[in-house]
Amino acid sequence: MASAKGATGYWARQHELRLILCLVNDQSPDGALRLRGHEFKASSGHIRRLISESVGLGLLTSSACELYGWRPRQSIVANFDVLPVGFQKYKKAGVRPDLLYALPGGGYVAGEARGQSSKACVSPPSKAQLKRLNKLLTWSDRHQHPFFMSWSHLTAKRTVVDFFDYRLHEGERHDPRDRSRDELLTGTPTATGPGPDQSDSSFGGGKPPDEGMPGLSPSAGPRRASRGRPQADPVQPGLLGQHSSRRILEGEAYLFETAPAMTGDRGHLLDRQLRGAWTHLDLLGPTGTYFFLGVLDRGFTETEAAQLSRPLDLGREIEAGVSGRLVAAVTHTASASPPPLSRLEEALVMPS
Repeated sequence: MASAKGATGYWARQHELRLILCLVNDQSPDGALRLRGHEFKASSGHIRRLISESVGLGLLTSSACELYGWRPRQSIVANFDVLPVGFQKYKKAGVRPDLLYALPGGGYVAGEARGQSSKACVSPPSKAQLKRLNKLLTWSDRHQHPFFMSWSHLTAKRTVVDFFDYRLHEGERHDPRDRSRDELLTGTPTATGPGPDQSDSSFGGGKPPDEGMPGLSPSAGPRRASRGRPQADPVQPGLLGQHSSRRILEGEAYLFETAPAMTGDRGHLLDRQLRGAWTHLDLLGPTGTYFFLGVLDRGFTETEAAQLSRPLDLGREIEAGVSGRLVAAVTHTASASPPPLSRLEEALVMPS
């Protein structure tokens, strides 16, 4: 069985996701992400870094969804370390952001993620944040490119995200904590931030950082919401889209090949062949809750995908979602055995 270059097999991917879900607890009444403090501190350094960085990248992409209208499977995201050859303008040497998001309306915006298991600073930006922002500004000036950064602080009590947004032109700014998503996605493009011709583009001296890169945390007061999206790099996706799509398809195919078969009627979900397995969610001991990772033999059209939902409803017994050919689910109610696939399908299909 040949693996796609850099592809991860099913069991390794399942274990990674299970480890993250085990040490990050979102089962509190308010749904907030919290670390399992004692267990996290007892883990090795590389596991703690995996958890912190994974959560940081996830919250960065969540910010891209809220602020820029980026959508999984409908829009492209690429790692700056593995961009295709045609993107030579983004040099691999030196400081650069983590991810490049291709936006639905055309163009790109860069994203930088930082995740750490420490308390948030009282008045962001901190010295470390300013240092990183100034380095990213050098990259932004070189490429005349907008970027944003999320700095996540994950602790046993709460998770705080300091959000920074740099744009090339003036305009209104949308607060990513604002839930008026429909207004955001139906507006006209706008942009904020100091212009590229300003003499002092560094932060920490000369003017308040709030004017160009707002440091946002849940403790901060609400900011003015905008009906528009920020402006992005005007280059169209093209080659990046082809490259990313090919890598995704190769990775999904390898996951399907390496996933365990589900025999009998249990091997079909949503009229598709399904491979995968339920496993105990908690690596530290059985709690009666389960995690499922499955791979379908084919994905969905946009029309079909519109009939699937991923609602945030902590009262549901099963929380499930589909992305491409991947199916993931967790149970919130303890039981002696995992639920049948019929219950999983009910959790996926939007009620008519």
